[in-house]
Amino acid sequence: MTLILNQSDWDELCEQAPKPQCSNLVLNDFEGVIGVPKRLGRGYIRNIELSPGMGLHLADREYHQDFMVKAPIHDHPIQIGIHLSGFIYFDTVHPNLGGTCSYFSGSGISPAYVEKYRAEERLTDVNIEIEPEWLESFLTDEQYDPEILKCLFKGEDWKVSFYPTVTHKMRSLAQQMWDAPYRGPAKRMYLQAKVLELLAMHLGIIADYSEQTPTLRLKPETIARLHYAKEILTNQFANPPLLSDLARQWA
Repeated sequence: MTLILNQSDWDELCEQAPKPQCSNLVLNDFEGVIGVPKRLGRGYIRNIELSPGMGLHLADREYHQDFMVKAPIHDHPIQIGIHLSGFIYFDTVHPNLGGTCSYFSGSGISPAYVEKYRAEERLTDVNIEIEPEWLESFLTDEQYDPEILKCLFKGEDWKVSFYPTVTHKMRSLAQQMWDAPYRGPAKRMYLQAKVLELLAMHLGIIADYSEQTPTLRLKPETIARLHYAKEILTNQFANPPLLSDLARQWA
């Protein structure tokens, strides 16, 4: 039976998770480690502050049971995610993430979604979160492609997501972050360089998308209303309502 958790349930379980005892981990003062909720599985997530506004998260976990987490609408940073093993599964909003499917999102508002995890499937991933203000400081050149900026900085609008195919170079960079050969300030500098290299690759991916014919992106509420309108028209096929009447039913 699949366990269903809302966001507050999940956050509470994570707060209660025991601190993992990982003898092979040597942490610097800019790193922290949190455990997986004991009720669900085992493993850990290393949280590394590379600079104010840029965080790196390295997760290695395995769950004992199938479960899903319902994430509500929320503010979203710029994010890059690459799985070295395992998947996170979705029915809507996102494709299944893992294997050759990575994740790259601009900032803005994220729609609600449900992410699913499967028992006995080891998840090893690299997740990068960047505050939009941090990246804006690098992209102040007026010559920077405005279409790329629109994808990255949506403000109070719905964020834009991409699902690039994981290349050998992307996977290699993610693995290098896991296997950083340095300690102390040198490790931080090394990881910052790897994150910036991976970010530059993904900005190039957005540039490729912007050269294609733009597609219409509808808000989740609009999609829901379209389905509702379809249902009304189907049920009243013999005597369909006027568009003005239909609009009042949407309100």
